[in-house]
Amino acid sequence: MSDTLRAVEAQALSEPFTAPDIHYRPGDRELLLVTLQASLAINRLVVSGLNYDRPYDRKADDSPATVTDRACEEVARQMYEDAFGQSVAFMGEEGGGEFVDEGICVAVDPIDGTWAYIGDTGCHGSSFGIYKDGELYGGLVSQPATSELMYAIGDEPTRLLRGERWGIEATWRTMPQMPDQDSILVNLQGKPRNAQIMAALYKAWEDELIKQVRSSGGSPAVGLAEVAKGSVAYVGHWRDATAYDLGAGVKIIENAGGCVEDADGEPIKPVGHSGLFIAGLHTTHRRIIREIIGETT
Repeated sequence: MSDTLRAVEAQALSEPFTAPDIHYRPGDRELLLVTLQASLAINRLVVSGLNYDRPYDRKADDSPATVTDRACEEVARQMYEDAFGQSVAFMGEEGGGEFVDEGICVAVDPIDGTWAYIGDTGCHGSSFGIYKDGELYGGLVSQPATSELMYAIGDEPTRLLRGERWGIEATWRTMPQMPDQDSILVNLQGKPRNAQIMAALYKAWEDELIKQVRSSGGSPAVGLAEVAKGSVAYVGHWRDATAYDLGAGVKIIENAGGCVEDADGEPIKPVGHSGLFIAGLHTTHRRIIREIIGETT
């Protein structure tokens, strides 16, 4: 981990965002600093929003959106514009924007798992995907309910921030922290279409082929990021992934030494993926899970 990026981590925690007099050049240091500051600002809005009613409306795809979703995205959009001007393209789940194949593009889902936010289950997060010339270059996922934030950029190792909580000071750690090669714990994305996969995984648990199965629900980005800690694999299903859906989690896993694969064992495309995906740090774990659920897909 470079000393430069460690200094950025400390700066992001100690200094709230202020617009520079001259726009930043979008290098790794500047992109990471603004992304960390934007994520922390969103987290504060999300946590404060939990103290109030959370009415919502339905978008065109029938998914919910709250005032907080839109406010968080607008805060992030304005921060990137103030920091980089027009040199960084911005797209968000709520306000839209165009994914660009040239230069830097940041794709944000301000509250991934909005139903979980509305229901106050804690299983919601925010997701930032950073793309350079159309290729995934960085990712950040935060979970306000646990005060955790995980990011990866370039070739640097994945980092986890545990924010100050209950009087315990904030700490940064490099992932994975639990490189467990033996037991397989599986978290399955909660969707009705995954019922057969869940049944196959529970049978494998009963047969002691895997250690544990759960379906935490809520944010797939948070589920993917958890994989980087080292002990959990994540299984999900997606249709036509956009730049703000899976990319951040994929990058976090890759820089921790893992992979997100499709039903054939090939790495998925973060933008455009449709179908099953299996995320894990260990090749053997991914293969075993693929064999368990193979006949159900």
